[in-house]
Amino acid sequence: MIDRTSTTSRSSEKGRSISSLSGVLQKGRIFYGWWIVAGLWISLFIGVGIIFYSYGVFFVFWERELGWSRTAISGAFSVGSAIPAAIMPFLGRLVERYGSRRIMLAGALVMGLGFFLLSQMSSPWQLFLFYTIATLGFTLLGHVPIAMTLAAWFEKKRGLAIGLAHTGMGAGGVVMTPIATYLAANLGWRPTAAILGLIVWVALFPLILLVIRSRPQDMGLLPDNADASAQGTVSSQKDVAPLAEGATLGEALRSLLFWMTTIAFVVNGAGLVGVWSQQIPYLTDLKFPLATAAIAASVSASMHVVGKVLFGFLSDRVPPRYVLSLGFSFGLIGVIGFLLTRNIAIALAASAFLGLAGSVSTVLQPVIVGSYFGNRSLGSILGVLFAINTVGISFGPVISGRAFDLAGNYAGIFQMYAVGILLAAIVPLLVKPHRKSG
Repeated sequence: MIDRTSTTSRSSEKGRSISSLSGVLQKGRIFYGWWIVAGLWISLFIGVGIIFYSYGVFFVFWERELGWSRTAISGAFSVGSAIPAAIMPFLGRLVERYGSRRIMLAGALVMGLGFFLLSQMSSPWQLFLFYTIATLGFTLLGHVPIAMTLAAWFEKKRGLAIGLAHTGMGAGGVVMTPIATYLAANLGWRPTAAILGLIVWVALFPLILLVIRSRPQDMGLLPDNADASAQGTVSSQKDVAPLAEGATLGEALRSLLFWMTTIAFVVNGAGLVGVWSQQIPYLTDLKFPLATAAIAASVSASMHVVGKVLFGFLSDRVPPRYVLSLGFSFGLIGVIGFLLTRNIAIALAASAFLGLAGSVSTVLQPVIVGSYFGNRSLGSILGVLFAINTVGISFGPVISGRAFDLAGNYAGIFQMYAVGILLAAIVPLLVKPHRKSG
């Protein structure tokens, strides 16, 4: 005979245990928003470390073992990055409706599945399809829901919170690149892909379920742990337009600031990703050992950590357009450094500047949207910006791969990237945000 009272009791206890961690954290002296930052840090650590940084490691094995061209392998990266961007304009609304936790859980499921499928592939079309599935998963758990969650939890310290959370991206690269290299070299790339998919499932599901909450109001809190009288205070930056209720998506799309900044993001990002995606094969072409090339990639990733904190800190104190121009300038130095690379010291220095530059966009995009356009349509505006930026920069890897297949080297395309990044660094200095009288 079934003891229904006991079964009901156990079910109730299980439900309480699922939310117990967030309850314990909420009762602590630390504002729960910082636990959100920590949880999102881990999500980016695992997600970016696997979906992006491990790709350069797989790149070498796919070329050597499967005999695929660099155009094909780079093209899969580009297509896999571009297609999921189509959902970004709608993703913000989905997060607003269903909450970031549900969307991120779905993302972890899909991303893990994508890597299990990659471990079984045997032809280039499968690489295109399965990597697209994996990046679709990362899109659901990545930048849009994370940016919206942090924008909801923080106002006065938004830049710092976004910067700290996004250091997980660089840290993931520092750790996952050598791990993926070691596993692929000793176990083979197929078991490595399956292991990475398992890591996504085992680590991210409980983390997102127990820690992530979409809004502070859901827990009886307010942004920055403020009281009601403090609401409405966003920033004292000189460049911030005083939008009490925030701009609509249409108003943002009619803004010169939005389009000029978006173009600068795309041009800069295409150049950086175009170089970064070829970093390991480029250095091995220069006769550096694979392990040395992986170390250079890890240096780049480690500087992502430094850059996220640096640019997040600065964006709370300096007009964001100046911070953006500074970050883009670091990218220019990095690309020129790779063009001049003849020894390990120059390679590591170039990797460091490339890593610093790669961190500025993820921090400044939500900061600029939130501070210039307000929170009224934050998700929709971010979704459009991320979509355009993602599609634009996705051309970088395939252009680089095609340029190599045609010319046998990267010199010409890297020079073009340097010119583009230089122009992108100038744009934020020329375009000032519109202001509304208030």
